[in-house]
Amino acid sequence: MIFTTWCAVAAAAVCAAPSAPSPAAAAPPQSQSVSIHAPVGSAIRPVASAPAIRVALSRPYYTIRVDPKSGAPMMPADVVASAAAVNWPQGAPAPAAFTWRIFLDWDFYPHPTHHDLSKREFVQPSPFKVDFGKQIRGGLLTVVAKADLNGAQVCGQARAYVLGENPTRPVALTAFPRTRFGLIASKIGTAESGLRQFTSASGQDHGGLPLVSRTQDVGMMQINAPSGAITSSDQVWDWRANVRRGMEMLDGKRRNSFLASRHAVGLRRVQEDCDFQIACLNVSRYLLGMRPVPTPAVEPLSDRPGTGIAPGDPDVDHLALSQWERDAIRRYNGGQEYAYRVTTDPVTHDIRRAGWEVDPTRGGVRERSGDPAYVVHVLRARSGLTLPPPPKPKPNHPSRARRRHRRHPRR
Repeated sequence: MIFTTWCAVAAAAVCAAPSAPSPAAAAPPQSQSVSIHAPVGSAIRPVASAPAIRVALSRPYYTIRVDPKSGAPMMPADVVASAAAVNWPQGAPAPAAFTWRIFLDWDFYPHPTHHDLSKREFVQPSPFKVDFGKQIRGGLLTVVAKADLNGAQVCGQARAYVLGENPTRPVALTAFPRTRFGLIASKIGTAESGLRQFTSASGQDHGGLPLVSRTQDVGMMQINAPSGAITSSDQVWDWRANVRRGMEMLDGKRRNSFLASRHAVGLRRVQEDCDFQIACLNVSRYLLGMRPVPTPAVEPLSDRPGTGIAPGDPDVDHLALSQWERDAIRRYNGGQEYAYRVTTDPVTHDIRRAGWEVDPTRGGVRERSGDPAYVVHVLRARSGLTLPPPPKPKPNHPSRARRRHRRHPRR
């Protein structure tokens, strides 16, 4: 399916030009001049000697910098476009000002992004300094300049790329609260993306585009775009918004895990497993003349630390996960971590054990559609976030008895 944004259509209507490839596979975008536009409904090929507007940008690549103290992304302030009239007829005055249009688009099919500057026009002489304001966007930058010549429209355009910069690890960690929840979220971000929002430079690839996985998860917290988890384009280009959205999702998964386990008796998956095993057990007990056993009560997942750590699990940050937390981590990636299992004794025909066990394959996780070892990968990840030491208990000093001084009689 070919996807064309309305901004790309608008840019093509303003100044026809071939589409530009991605920065990883293309040379730096060049300025381009286009001759007089034909009336609507007809087409005229550009002629080398025909009047045209030549547009140029100050650089082929611009960077969305990250403030080293606050971590706030900052749009480039050095974008300057210049326009000049070429092959202008003798006697026709050169344009004193141009009509400028700015397009900044990233045509990512599940969630394309556009800068609001594309909705505006600017009339001023060359050179034109582009002010992106506070809106953080990146991708392919197209600057179009237009002028009128004897009632006909002449235009030209230039292209460049606006690419993102990843925050340093210490700056990225400031977005996570120094709590147990924040540590788990930072470990998820480390396992998902290495705490990177954008691709890294490699060879001729300048990097700087949003980090996208094969399942079209985006950014530092790898938010899934096709499912609609991305609720704002800020989460694509602003790493802080991506982290906030990831923590919102993790908190929602934590609540879902608690509610699902608390009401697990009503889940068909648990009922089918339990009822079938108990039914088989009771049939054998009936044949042996024994009384049937009732279905065991399903307890909710435990929130006690240590109940979510299995033997052999890495726990580099000494989190001692609870069952509740472990299931929330699994749900962040998709699926469920625990399944209710009933183990029977073939000798005594009694229930040996009944409870929750780690079994993501019964929770809908498959090797080709998920990562069965996802929780282990998160546990092994080291984000570098440290928790503050626990508060020291206040010493309970016993009340000091006042010393009584006896007055000795004078001798």
